[in-house]
Amino acid sequence: MHPRRFAKTRFQKDSYLTGRIHFPNFSEKVVLDLIGAIYDAAIDPPAWKIFLEKFAQAVRGECTSLLWYDFRSLSGSISYSVRVKPEHIKLYDEYYAGVDVWAEGCKKKKVLQPGRVFLGQEFCSNQELERSEFYADFLQPMNAYHQIIGIISKDDCAVGAISSLRPKKLHPFEEELTLANLLMPHLKRALQVHFRTLDLQSRLDGATQSLEHLRIGVVLVDREGKILFANRTARLIAGQCDGFILSRDGLALARADESRALRSLIQRASTTSEGHGVDSGGVLCVSRPSLKRPYSILVAPQPRNEMLFQSIRPTAIVFVSDPEQEEQADEQILSGLFGFTPAESRLAALLVQGKSIEEAAEANSVTRSTARSQLKKVFEKTNTHRQGELIRLLMTSPAILRRHASS
Repeated sequence: MHPRRFAKTRFQKDSYLTGRIHFPNFSEKVVLDLIGAIYDAAIDPPAWKIFLEKFAQAVRGECTSLLWYDFRSLSGSISYSVRVKPEHIKLYDEYYAGVDVWAEGCKKKKVLQPGRVFLGQEFCSNQELERSEFYADFLQPMNAYHQIIGIISKDDCAVGAISSLRPKKLHPFEEELTLANLLMPHLKRALQVHFRTLDLQSRLDGATQSLEHLRIGVVLVDREGKILFANRTARLIAGQCDGFILSRDGLALARADESRALRSLIQRASTTSEGHGVDSGGVLCVSRPSLKRPYSILVAPQPRNEMLFQSIRPTAIVFVSDPEQEEQADEQILSGLFGFTPAESRLAALLVQGKSIEEAAEANSVTRSTARSQLKKVFEKTNTHRQGELIRLLMTSPAILRRHASS
C-alpha cells in the first residue's frame, strides 16, 4: 500500500490524549460492534455469519468469506460466507480454488504474514485478472471484481483469511483498509480461542460420553446438592421412582433422614473439594419404597479445579448402584471380542445376567446338552475353564458398557 494512502487512513493523533479512537470513515460504535461480534463467534461458530454480515456491510462488500487455502495442493475451502450463493461456494471448493489467480499471487508474496491486509490487485494486476479463467467463469458471473483480504493465520503451506469482494463498477477497497487492519489482531486472537474452545469441547464430549456408557450411576453436584450432570444410568435409576430422586431442587432420597445424611456427605466432600477440609465423603445404603434391595451410594470430593471466578461448579461426585439392575452384555461386542457365534453370544449374554445353564437353554429354546456344548466352545474361545472365571472376564470386558439409547 502506498505510504501516502496509508497516511490518509491513520487514526487521529488526539486518540491517545482523549482516550477515544476516531476513525475517518467508521463510527466507534461500528468498530466496537464488529469486535464484539468476533469474540461472540469465537465461542459460538455459527455466529461467524453474523460477524461476516456486519463486516460486509461496514466495508460495503458483497461476497464475504472466511476461507482456508492450501498452496501445496492448490485447494481451498470456504468455512463461512455471506452474500454468496451456495452453488458458487461449491464451485470454488471443487474447482476454481485451483485456478485462483489471487491465491497464486498471494503465494509469491514474501511479506504474507498474519495480521496483514491486502488488496486483490497487490497479488494480481487487473489486466491479468481479466484474462484469467478464474475471472471469466467464476468471478464475473458473481459480479465480483475487487478484493480485500486479511491474513488471519499462516503455516508453511496454507493461510486462513477473511475476504470480501465487490463489483467492478464500484471503486477498489481503499478506505476500508483501516478498519480491516484494526480487526486483524482480534480475528487472530478469536481464531486461537475458537480452536481452544473446540479442543476443550471435544475433551468434554469425550468425558461425558464415557460417563454415559458406565453401568453405575454418576451424578455431579455442587455443595448444596444441586445437580450439574447425571449420566444415563443415574437417570434410569431415578426413573424407577423408587427412592432415588433427581429434581430441580437437587439430589434427594425418599426418606427424610437418609436424604439429610446424603446432604451431609455431599457438604463434607465439598469442603474438601474447595480446599477447606480433608473429609473423603462416605457411603450410604438407601432404602426403597418397593422394599427391593437398597441402593448403594458412594459420595466423594470432586477434584479441585482453579477458576478465575467461582461460578457454579461440581464439588462432589455421587455414585449410585442398583443391585436389582439386570446386567446386559452386548452380543455384537461379544462376537467381535471373542469370535462367538450368534448362539454362543446369546448364551454368554444370559450367563452375564445371572442365568444358570439350564435357564439359558430354556430361554434360547435349545436342549441342555446343546447349551453345554455351546458353553464348552465359549470356554475354549475365552481360555477359561469355570463358569465363575468366564463371568468375571465378561463382566470386565467392553461388552457390558451401555449402548446409546434414548433415556
